[in-house]
Amino acid sequence: MSPFADDGGNDLRGGLSPDNASSAPPGTPRPIRAVLNLRTDEEWRRFLRCVEAAGKGFTIGAGLKGGLALFSILVRLRSRRSAGTSSRKVGVITNEDAVVEAVKETLRYGLFLGSFAGTFVSVDEWIAAIGGNKRSAYILKQDSLPSSYKSFLNKHGGKNPVILQGVKDIACNIPFTNLEAIEKYYKTLGVDIKLDPHMKIIHGNQSCVGHFISFLLQAYKRALPVYLPVYLVPALIVHRQGLLKRPYTILGKSLLGGKKNLIAISFEISSQKKKTGVIAPKRLVQRVKKQNEIFRSYMHQDAHEFLNFLLNELVDILEKESNAAKTSPDTSSSSENIANGPSHPQANGVRKEPVSTWVHKCFQGILTNETRCLRCETVTARDETFFDLSLDIEQNSSITSCLKNFSSTETLNAEDKFFCDKCCSLQEAQKRMKIKKPPNILVIHLKRFKYIEHISRHKKLSYRVVFPLELKLSYTIDNADCEYSLFAVVVHVGSGPNHGHYVSIVKSHNHWLFFDDENVEMIDESIIQTFFGSTQEYSSNTDHGYILFYERLGGRS
Repeated sequence: MSPFADDGGNDLRGGLSPDNASSAPPGTPRPIRAVLNLRTDEEWRRFLRCVEAAGKGFTIGAGLKGGLALFSILVRLRSRRSAGTSSRKVGVITNEDAVVEAVKETLRYGLFLGSFAGTFVSVDEWIAAIGGNKRSAYILKQDSLPSSYKSFLNKHGGKNPVILQGVKDIACNIPFTNLEAIEKYYKTLGVDIKLDPHMKIIHGNQSCVGHFISFLLQAYKRALPVYLPVYLVPALIVHRQGLLKRPYTILGKSLLGGKKNLIAISFEISSQKKKTGVIAPKRLVQRVKKQNEIFRSYMHQDAHEFLNFLLNELVDILEKESNAAKTSPDTSSSSENIANGPSHPQANGVRKEPVSTWVHKCFQGILTNETRCLRCETVTARDETFFDLSLDIEQNSSITSCLKNFSSTETLNAEDKFFCDKCCSLQEAQKRMKIKKPPNILVIHLKRFKYIEHISRHKKLSYRVVFPLELKLSYTIDNADCEYSLFAVVVHVGSGPNHGHYVSIVKSHNHWLFFDDENVEMIDESIIQTFFGSTQEYSSNTDHGYILFYERLGGRS
């Protein structure tokens, strides 16, 4: 049920116009009411509302898909005419087939949206018949709603308390108590209207027909700027070379949404009026599930595992693209095979030099594992690369102390003795890990999920770990002047490892933003400390920092 609706579900998100819900409109076709067994005027009004919603949905869907399909057909006819050919070839789609397919797509898309809208309103009216007026008043209590729905209210709802009071009056089926205040509010918007206490539907200074037309225009205005950049423009950019050879094929697939890629996601983000970067990453999720079966289930997945998968997958794709560009002069054919899985930079038994990608330049650092034999004092050093550091955590600790423990000296003895090449035998030794080359972006993973042997399962550690806004790596590298600044945190919300939710806080233009699905809001810097963790084992606060992102200051290495 829409939160801006009266007992019958009428839309309340505009101005006011008369609508007597207690009696049927003049000229009501009585035979139709008799056939449908709609005995009361209220039942007839609800039936008309369902039909109207289905009609609006069909008009929007069919108009949008039909317009794009028509454009595709015109391009196809133009290309045929310029080519000077009218003969039918075996296996080639004719103009008549294209028209039939376009009509089918138009009807299919329109019927889908129309049936969906009609079903939604039918369920809405059924809830209204059972719950009465109370369900509208309940919905207006935003504290009882999930954050995603509150975000919708803030974006599309009347934020002015005067309008909300009018909505509450209609929801409770009582006359308006603040008509003068509502009139003054609309005058500030440039709309001079006179309201009536018995009016039901709010849509400004418009007639019903005018409101219906403006509703369709607004729907198309919102849909087209998103639909065209998402499907048409990216495909034209990607296939600009083949566009002249196969224009109708490429444009047809583009207009029907056949080309879905990461470029489309970027266009969809940039085409939004509010530059929040909010998007439902459905296509990205589908691609991830296709590449890795771990993410194909609906189980709760680990953000750190996903980060490792994403970075390594990007490296494989970029390396494969780079190697293909070096070995083949035809880059257009090789670009289609880029995302077919991990690549191995090896050919004819000879390993190629590793490719340095932007992922390496941003995230890769070098660790040095030093082992010193306690008998001959020989130091063995072994370097290894990393994209992130996984740190053990303790209660009431800090990132600085965790890094210090990470690079602390460990003695290898008893069963863990070290084989010294110089002594040619197992010897006691001291082992230490330190950062040899710090990355430009330091990713720190806090090990909040630990396997407990006596209960044979993983447990979330809600320890309080302070992560500063400015960080020095003085305990791990020789260069004590290496400083970092915190710019993002992935937060795990939940009390256990097998369930919960992920949110993030990101610094942008010297402001901190809180991302919770489609809900994005600005927060104060002091709020960050609420994600440090809990000093008690059992606490109502389950929002804990899990993955930290630090950016290196003073230029890149």
